[in-house]
Amino acid sequence: MERRELDDEELRKIKVRRTAEGAIEDVIDELAKSEEFTPPEEVLIEVPEELEEDESFVDLTPAQLKAEMERREREAREAEKQRDELIAAGEEALAAEDFAAAGPFFSQAIVLDGSSLRAHCGLWTARTENFSRYDAFYDEDCALEAAQAPEEVREFLLARAGDRLKEDRAALEEQTAPLRERVLSERANRRAAFRANRNYYLVRLLAFTATLLVALIGAAVSGAYIVRTTSPLPVVLVGAFALIAFAALAVALVFLRKVIVAQRLCRENEIPASTEEGAQLAEAELRLRCLADVLEGAQEE
Repeated sequence: MERRELDDEELRKIKVRRTAEGAIEDVIDELAKSEEFTPPEEVLIEVPEELEEDESFVDLTPAQLKAEMERREREAREAEKQRDELIAAGEEALAAEDFAAAGPFFSQAIVLDGSSLRAHCGLWTARTENFSRYDAFYDEDCALEAAQAPEEVREFLLARAGDRLKEDRAALEEQTAPLRERVLSERANRRAAFRANRNYYLVRLLAFTATLLVALIGAAVSGAYIVRTTSPLPVVLVGAFALIAFAALAVALVFLRKVIVAQRLCRENEIPASTEEGAQLAEAELRLRCLADVLEGAQEE
C-alpha cells in the first residue's frame, strides 16, 4: 500500500491511502485534526438584489467586492447631493418665475435620478410656465416623455392640465372631422386626374420606344445587305431608319421626362401636406396624437 500527499491550493494537505488494486480505501484530513489548525473566518457580504446579476461583480474577492460596493455607495450619495442641489436651484428659479432658467436645472436632475418626482414636476411646471401655457403638450418629444413618465408624474400632470387638454382634444376633433373628409375627397379626385395624365404619357413613351427599337433593327438588317449588293437601296434604308431612330429617341426622351413629372405629382398627391388644407389636417392630427399620448399614456404593443 502506497501513501501520496496532495497539495490542494496550498491550503490543505490531504493523505490518501490506496490499496494494491488502486482503489481509495479512506481519506484522512490530518491538517483538520491538528490542534494548530484554525478554520478561516467566513466573510459574508450582502449584495443588493438589483446588483446580483451585475457582471462586474463576477470573480471579485470579498475585499474587492466590499470596496466596489463602497465606491458605488459613495457615487450614489454624491449623485443624490448634486440632484438635490439642482432641484433646489430650479425651484428657486420657479419662485422667481424665471421659467427658462429653471428648466435646465430640472433636466439635469432627471439625468442623475430619472425617478425623482420633484424633478419631473418642476420640469413640467417650467415648461408650461406654471401651467399657464400648453405648447409643450403639443410637442412630439415632450408628449412622448409625458406618456412614458412615472405614474406619479402623470397624475401630477393630469390633475393640473387634464381637464383643459380633454376640452382641447374634443374641440380639435370636432374641427378636424370635416376637414379630413374634405381633404380625402379632394385627394381622391386629384388622384384619378394625375393617374390619367401619367398613363397618357406612359403609353406614348412606350410607343416611341418601340418605334426606336424597330428602326434600329431595320437599320441593322439593311446594313447587312450593303456588302452583299451593289444596289444603293440598303444605304438609303440605313439612312432612313437611322433618321427615324433619332427622331423616335428624341420624342421618347421628352415623354420620359413627362412620365417622371407625372409620377412625382402622383406621389406628392398622396402626401397629406401637399396642399394648404392638407397641411392644416396634418398639423391637427399631430396635435391629436400628442394629446392622446399625454392623456392616455404609452400604449402597450
